[in-house]
This record gives sequence, structure tokens and C-alpha cells, in this order.
Amino acid sequence: MENILFITSTHFHNKIGSGGGKTINYYVNKFSRDYSTTVADIGDPDNNSLRMYEQYPHVKFVLFDKKKNILEKMRDYLLCRHIYLVLKNYIPFYYISNGFIKRRLKYLLSQIKNKDNINYVFVEMTPVILHINVIKAFFPNAVFIASCHDVTSQSVQRWLGVSQNILFKNRYLQSFKNLERNRLSEYDLLIPHNIKDKYFLQKELGLPENVIHSIAPYYDTYTFNSNKPNGIIFWGNMGRAENYNAVTWFLENVWRKLKEKLNKELIFYIVGDGLTDEIKSLLSKYQDVVLTGFVDDPSIYFSKAYAMVVPLLTGAGIKIKTIEGLASGIPVISNNTGIEGIPARDNIEYLHCETANEWISAIIRIIDDKKLRDKLIVNAKVVISEHFKLEESYIEYKNRILCVQ
Repeated sequence: MENILFITSTHFHNKIGSGGGKTINYYVNKFSRDYSTTVADIGDPDNNSLRMYEQYPHVKFVLFDKKKNILEKMRDYLLCRHIYLVLKNYIPFYYISNGFIKRRLKYLLSQIKNKDNINYVFVEMTPVILHINVIKAFFPNAVFIASCHDVTSQSVQRWLGVSQNILFKNRYLQSFKNLERNRLSEYDLLIPHNIKDKYFLQKELGLPENVIHSIAPYYDTYTFNSNKPNGIIFWGNMGRAENYNAVTWFLENVWRKLKEKLNKELIFYIVGDGLTDEIKSLLSKYQDVVLTGFVDDPSIYFSKAYAMVVPLLTGAGIKIKTIEGLASGIPVISNNTGIEGIPARDNIEYLHCETANEWISAIIRIIDDKKLRDKLIVNAKVVISEHFKLEESYIEYKNRILCVQ
């Protein structure tokens, strides 16, 4: 039996909330049934780590259990909470500049026994992917696979577009593109999670097509039965900057004007984990907004909504929240960032918006036109079922890695 290693920067299990965590969980589950599997997780151990152990008794886990002294704790706190944020504004290679991930990787990978027997190393997510030079030193006989949940150059490009603090933006972006291109070229196989990112890797970063294979990301399907809707919904982890920024933009630019134009009561449900006291305080000034925090199953809030809104300003990669909305049968209203990587058509499977006025008009259309809602629901389910076939994706993924020389 082949021996494989997953290196991840996030925990994963059946109930994980993050889109990236869901996809890692799905493919680890599939591969670990066919291969002898080890997982190196650079995150701090917590309750989610325990869930991984419980769910995968047949998988060997290597977790970061190193005890840090007070000076090391202070160093990591300052680097990750303060210095890192400053470096991000000036240094394109901030992902690898503070040494935090590098130190953890070296410690974790040194704990793995029989390194010469590892056949495949799957590296998940950009912050770890960029450390390929560290990883390669430990596994001389392995095939190296980068699981690209997004192409971070595109995320950086969007972040630069809305940032007011960055000088020489074009130079910054080009430097980051060069970094990402050079590090990805060290891998034997690149795995984007949608066709759009596959083309971006080829055309924008100049990476060869023969080392790129796209897969379907994992998504859940929830119950949607909106007989008496009374609101709209945003579904996502509010601890992520792109989600918080999207919600605040929407509330400030769309929600207030929308409420003035409507002749009925409407609630904005913000459903997801990551609600700090600061975020709650900032959002409490808006009327008719419900903050649910973490929910195990969002079906009850899906069923209260006329539509799901995805007004993302930054970020990259395919959005699991959008796929889940479309697959669950809730009408979706989205901009380019929210719908990218999903072959849905405006006014057929979803409604497209960019400006605040377009958002207002689209939401009013959805509320007033049940036939439109019904049409979007039927068509969206079809497009998701046709283009995101998880079992087929795994089989093709497994066959593709076996072809790597």
C-alpha cells in the first residue's frame, strides 16, 4: 500500500464550518480508505483536533504539541498579531517572512518516522504551500502535490484594489506573483479547486497545463423550504476578513437604502461562526439584523430567507457558501467574486450584481417575484449536480496522481 502525507494549516472533521476544512476532510476521508495516511497539522491542538482523532482512528496524526516558554509565546504573539500585519503592507512575501509556519513545519515533519517511505505529500493551502523548500528536504522519494484552495495572487490583487495603505501596488503584485509562481513550479502536480483557477495558473502565472488537475470542492446541501420568508441571509464565518468586510459594505451601502424602499419588514440574517464582541458591537447599530453565531445546521435560517447574498469584495477561489446556497435551492444573489469558478448564468441560475443600486433592485425583484425565485431554484440545482460530482472528482484525482513520474 502507498504511504501518503497530508500537511494542513487547518483542522478538519465532519462538522467543520470552513469551506477549505470541508474539502480537506472529504479528500482525506477518501484517500485514507485507499492508502496508509499520515496527517501533519500545524494548527494549535483544540477540540477540533480531538474530533479528527475520533473520526479517523485509522489515520496517524502529527500535531504541534511542542511546549513553548514565555519568550517564545511572546515572540509568536507579537509576530502573528502585530508585526505580521505591518509586514503585509510592505513585503509581498509576508506569508513566509515571520518564520512562524516554518518553525512549526520543521518541528512537525521531524516527528514523522520512516520519511523515506512516504510516496505522496499533499500540501494544503497557500501559507504552507509556499514553504515547499522546507518540506522537500524531509522526503527525498516523494511526489509533491499542492492543493490550491485558491490562487493567492488573485486574492492579493483584489486586496490591493481596496487597500489605501500600499504604495507601488503594481510592483507589490508582480513580486507576489513571482513568489507564488516560483514556489508552485517546485511541485509535481497542482490541484486547483475549480476550472477558473486552473486557467489562472496557466495564463496569469505561466504554469504548464500538464501539471495542473482541477477537482471539485466539497459542499453540503441543506434543507430549504421557504413558504413564509421574512428576510435575506449571509452565510459565512465572520472571523474571516473578507466576510466581515462584505457584510459591513452591504449594510452601509445596500441595507439602509433597501429598507427605505420596501413596504414590508425584512430581516438580515448573518449566519456563521467567528462573532467577536467587537464585531457584535459594530453591527449592533443596524436595525433588523440577526447575528446567529455558529449553527450546526443553517437550514432553519435558509428557510426564512428570500435569497442568499454574496457581496464579497476580496478573496479568491471558489466560494463554498455560494455552491451550498445553489445546491440547497435557496435563490442566490452574487457579484463576480462570489460566483467565480461556478458556471452559473445571470438571471437563469442566480442574479448578478455589482453596484449598490443593482443589489437593491435584485433583492426587490426576488422578493416580489415568486416565479423568478422558483426558476432560479430549479436551474441552480441542475448546474451544481452537473458540474460538481464529488465521487467522480475523487476517482479522477486518485488516477491522476498515479500518473505522476
